[in-house]
Amino acid sequence: MKFAMLPFMLLALFESRSLYGKMSCPEGYVAVSKDIGVSNDRTVPPLGNDFCIMKYEAKRDKDSDKPLSNADGEVWVSIDRSEAEKKCESIGQGYHLVSLPEWQTLARDLENEAENWSGREPFVGEINQGHVNPFPNVPLPASEEPGYDPCHLTGKSCSNGVWSRFRRTHQLRSGDIIWDVSGNVWEWLRLGLETYVDEIELKDLYNQNNKLEQESPLKDGFVSSAKGVVRKWLGPSKYYGALDVPTLGSLWLSLNMGTEVLLDSKGKNVERSKGGIIRGGSFGSTLDAGIFSANMIVHAKEKKLNIGFRCVYHPDPSEVKQ
Repeated sequence: MKFAMLPFMLLALFESRSLYGKMSCPEGYVAVSKDIGVSNDRTVPPLGNDFCIMKYEAKRDKDSDKPLSNADGEVWVSIDRSEAEKKCESIGQGYHLVSLPEWQTLARDLENEAENWSGREPFVGEINQGHVNPFPNVPLPASEEPGYDPCHLTGKSCSNGVWSRFRRTHQLRSGDIIWDVSGNVWEWLRLGLETYVDEIELKDLYNQNNKLEQESPLKDGFVSSAKGVVRKWLGPSKYYGALDVPTLGSLWLSLNMGTEVLLDSKGKNVERSKGGIIRGGSFGSTLDAGIFSANMIVHAKEKKLNIGFRCVYHPDPSEVKQ
């Protein structure tokens, strides 16, 4: 019987490895599969290819003034969206600021990994939020490997084997570790929601936004109870309903900030939404932080001590404009 099961087991192992084929990522980056492959409700915006994302929130290289992904050093904050876009692109061909579809793909991957849940099963219990308390009231560096501390400098105790709401690391289904997707600092997304959402969806999202107080499509503003187009573009892979998982994050929606013309990194005029999107929450966000937390009431030119960024790398340059 054991030998009869062997071909099936080998096939399953091969499929798992091919899903996370361990593409060649730059140092300090981790691979994310374009296909979350775990939900019958495939509402995540499609990606054309797998991608690599910074393992840590961006730090500043003092010599080159380019973003680095490493554990030590000060998190790069007080930067607006346009500057963050240009800094990511300055690293080289194939690099850009993380996009909305890429963030959704990353967050849903983490949502479907058992190690990130207090119940040690997907969708059971809560997902850790990281550095979300007001003390210390500053962005924190990560812990060096090997032997890193997942609750580094939060004043809390945890490990990879001991779940804590304040654990700053999440595990991808590939087994790779990524830091501060929730908490520490908010992170800019490139482009605005209107870049991806068609006119019908945008109208639906606008209508839901107007009815938040009257009909409450979002229970207490938590993303876990988001429905329809809100969940498609900003929420988790499933509707949690009465289960209500506040540690997934909260939403602040606005679609009325207008557009403006800016110069991109190549000196060309491009139209951008004045309203930016930041994800994840920061220190001091408490229960409002989470891997799906989204704030759309921030101006794209804002520079704050609790807003940073993270870059993405595509081995295939044709995938950069997602």
